[in-house]
Amino acid sequence: MLLNFAKKRAFPASSAKPSPVFVPLGYLPKRTVQRAFSGAETALPGPRQAPKKTGRKALPVKYCYEELFKRTKKAIVKYNMLADEQGVMVGLSGGKDSATLLYVLKKFQPLSRFKYKLAAGHIGLGFPGEDVSPLEEYCRQLDVPFFHEKTKIGPLVFEVRRESNPCSLCAKLRRGALNNLALANGYTKVALGHHQDDVLETLLLKTFFEGNIASFNPVTWLDRKGVTVIRPFVYAPEDLVAHVAKECGLPVVASLCPAGGLTRRQDMKEFLRELDALSPEAKDRATSALERLFEDKWDGRK
Repeated sequence: MLLNFAKKRAFPASSAKPSPVFVPLGYLPKRTVQRAFSGAETALPGPRQAPKKTGRKALPVKYCYEELFKRTKKAIVKYNMLADEQGVMVGLSGGKDSATLLYVLKKFQPLSRFKYKLAAGHIGLGFPGEDVSPLEEYCRQLDVPFFHEKTKIGPLVFEVRRESNPCSLCAKLRRGALNNLALANGYTKVALGHHQDDVLETLLLKTFFEGNIASFNPVTWLDRKGVTVIRPFVYAPEDLVAHVAKECGLPVVASLCPAGGLTRRQDMKEFLRELDALSPEAKDRATSALERLFEDKWDGRK
């Protein structure tokens, strides 16, 4: 069964009442599920539908755990992300992407022929009101070690440096702190929750504002650190990740960043949303174009 955070939520609750039972793995037939819960006080929810979008047909089967698992497995196998069986630390930021990535890698662990250790690492940015207890509880239920590093990255970027473009510096500092945290605890591989939309947003930013056709790699080898960075969600669109996170009731901690939603990346996100409405296959085609353009070089180890 999936994790059920409906009864006790340690993170900000939404106004909508959560469903009492979440969709089980495998999507069992409704009659089978009803027999399993016969006599229980909790009522079964009706079938969930993906939110309709302009220009896109509602395809409930596409927006499910199996589709995300398939796309994640494709990236893992194609780029040999886990073949060396090194320990993996997932960067657990508190957002939906990293929470879902940790969940999928945990479920993939017993099914994979590659045996790897799995842990979660969180980098505190030093903003007032930070609370990691929901993440600790989440990792406890998944039976995954949780490591937490407190930093002053937030005050440094926004109060000391007063960066006009704070996201770039903040991201570099967070990645460096996460890599150090992983190495200090015996993990030589770091998994980040960057999804397909992140890949394409970065491509658009670099193309339009830097005049450079590039994006980040599915796998990157950091020779100075001795760390391998993997991004298993490069084929997974953001709306698919968000839908699975919602269906599974995964904990999402609200961001305390002052620059949230006020960046050029958000502008690119809106652009992709409009493009998706015009052509639902645009993201997959653009990702395929990147692969053909860079060929073997898109694997950052080569």
